[in-house]
Amino acid sequence: MDTGSARHWVLITSSALYLIWPADADPPAGWRRTDFGGTMAECVAEADALWRGRRPVRPPRTPDRVVVTGGELHRVRDRMVENVLSELTTRPAAVPYLRGQSRGIVVRLVKEMLSRCLDALEPGRALSEGTGALGPRPAEPAAVRFVVLREAGSLVWHQLSVLIGPRHTPPREVCAAAEALFDCFVELAE
Repeated sequence: MDTGSARHWVLITSSALYLIWPADADPPAGWRRTDFGGTMAECVAEADALWRGRRPVRPPRTPDRVVVTGGELHRVRDRMVENVLSELTTRPAAVPYLRGQSRGIVVRLVKEMLSRCLDALEPGRALSEGTGALGPRPAEPAAVRFVVLREAGSLVWHQLSVLIGPRHTPPREVCAAAEALFDCFVELAE
């Protein structure tokens, strides 16, 4: 599915967190559309421009966390996976691995990477499949794991940064998400 040319919206929360969301889907709870819509690339550029020189405005007495409720976190994660897959279609080294059985492996690995990072942002959510979920499966080509490690890592972090906002003064949860992503790299490289 090519979401690169599909229409999207830049969403925002009351604490100035941004998220890119397909125009044909209802925003998750706690998110509202901004006045900007366009392609994925245009929306990412707009969200990046909105962040320059801004820090998120946090509601009083609210823990330093991403504000996403229960089942919405699964929807957010699944949209993030779609966004990463869409971006991977622009990377020639990844394109051959986005077809057939390899695509399922890429989806599984990217989903687990995002799940672990989102679990670090929202402790207690347990999106991750747990220890060994990034481990190789029987007859799984090592090349797929290598491509995910090399090509998808930065895209996963970008999706997370769109969700959590600027990183110039990261809260504990952002650091925990970065550590979770690093641990995913280590596990994928083994």
